[in-house]
Amino acid sequence: DHEASHRNEGQHHQYARSMRASASSAVVIMIRAGLLVLQHHTRRHSYHLSYSTTATTALHAHQSNNNNNNNNMVTHKESLMHGHALSIAQAAIAAVDPRRAVLSHLTYSPSTHLLSVEDGSNTLEYDLNEYNNILIAAFGKASVPMVEALCSEVLCRIPPHINIPTRGTVITKHHHATQQDRNTLNKYNIAVVEAGHPVPDIQGQRAAEALLDMCNTCNERTLVLCCISGGGSALLCAPTPPLTLQHLQETNLALLQSGMTIQDMNRLRKRLERGKGGKLALACTANEATVLGLVLSDVIGDPLDVIASGPTVISNDTNTYSSSSVASLVEEYNLKDVLPEDVLQVLLLQDTEHQQQATSNSKVHNVLVGNNAQAVEAAAEQATQLGYNTVILGSTIEGEAATVANMYVSLAQQLKMTSSKYNIAALPAALIGGGETTVTLSSSTNSGSSGKGGRNQELCLAAALALKQKGLRDVVLASVGTDGTDGPTDAAGAIVDGGTVDRIESTLDLKGDEALRRHDSYHFLQGSSAGDDASALVKTGPTGTNVADVAVILVR
Repeated sequence: DHEASHRNEGQHHQYARSMRASASSAVVIMIRAGLLVLQHHTRRHSYHLSYSTTATTALHAHQSNNNNNNNNMVTHKESLMHGHALSIAQAAIAAVDPRRAVLSHLTYSPSTHLLSVEDGSNTLEYDLNEYNNILIAAFGKASVPMVEALCSEVLCRIPPHINIPTRGTVITKHHHATQQDRNTLNKYNIAVVEAGHPVPDIQGQRAAEALLDMCNTCNERTLVLCCISGGGSALLCAPTPPLTLQHLQETNLALLQSGMTIQDMNRLRKRLERGKGGKLALACTANEATVLGLVLSDVIGDPLDVIASGPTVISNDTNTYSSSSVASLVEEYNLKDVLPEDVLQVLLLQDTEHQQQATSNSKVHNVLVGNNAQAVEAAAEQATQLGYNTVILGSTIEGEAATVANMYVSLAQQLKMTSSKYNIAALPAALIGGGETTVTLSSSTNSGSSGKGGRNQELCLAAALALKQKGLRDVVLASVGTDGTDGPTDAAGAIVDGGTVDRIESTLDLKGDEALRRHDSYHFLQGSSAGDDASALVKTGPTGTNVADVAVILVR
């Protein structure tokens, strides 16, 4: 237990609050040994949101002396709001549990052998009597629990006399699968492979190529069940010849540093790899197989052809992915000098060399099972239960992380400044936003002088600096990635207030504005190098889901 490594400092404070959750889950919030921990338990695994409060220690012990005499100290209201922000973030993550998402859309009747899938107002039905084998193709950060849900609802309930053999491959990010997961799926002849994300690696390439080879062996009595989630673009990595893994690694790094949106990024990826842009579905349907895609969205607006680069979406769109459109992207993001020459040649090939069967196919269906809007809605419900007047800012928020942070802080300032009847909410207020921001690295940081962080941490650092500059207190902002990993770090995000910068600067030989300039939000928000004692980071470990980010702004 992470919290057990921290020394007991002062009186232990703990409290628990019941939350809306399924009968199979429970949530507990604790302040113990200076570490705020929010634990979530499900039938599959346990994880916790942790956030150090030792920088604010004396939190309760010294509140009677606080009275804002020391601007570094957390106010009484802020100490409560920190716990509330974590509780709200947890509710958002729990609401998009991949297992629950799949099971809410899918049922199987052993008596009729019908697999029914809810797709909005429509119901798709698959008679398993018509198939003699099932192929599982899954990739993404949430792929393991999604497939486990398929196994528990469908595969383990198929009567023995039906005799439908299963096989398949699940590709997930490193450290996103346990030995128990492997053992469970191995019973169904499903292999679990951990691979690189956001930059692909050789494990991902080998697994992707093996999976595509399996798709090529399908026949008209094969049912292909695909579980697709965020991160799938990097994890399903099969370079189009003559490109190599190194080409794709260099390309992914360049795209990640460019500030490009995921929509534009995946437009380029589709032209570079064999499984993307409907090509996986085409490999299956070339032999008359039936394909069902279950998709957990991490992309704003939930465009099925963009999530994981749309491997099961056969598109007729010849404009968005044309060579002229791709050439415009290369110019817009100044990629000509940073992408490998071989990659540029493949990207800019005439469209005839990229064309495939760009036709719809009645044997392919894709169903959205979960998205960011559900997480935002759950966060708003939790905030309301905690007594806040809640406003959802939307689930389509995007832009440069620091710019979005300043917008959030400006909204908080407006709420604090006026009691106009036209204000968006009365105090205490909670503003909830979902989406995905970007961080654009400058040429100097690209050259190797940058620090460490992720878009949520950068957003929080920029917000902390703005709160300090505006002198705003009793405002708390948290921003987390629902997958539990923000950038190449072990943090999901962070939680800050108007005193965060001063508290951390008092323990570090590092200034917040310099850290932001160098995109070194992780090392700054981590606090002292001695550990998490002054940390503003929120750590969950891998949550098993991935529907982009959720931001919580609390104002009193």
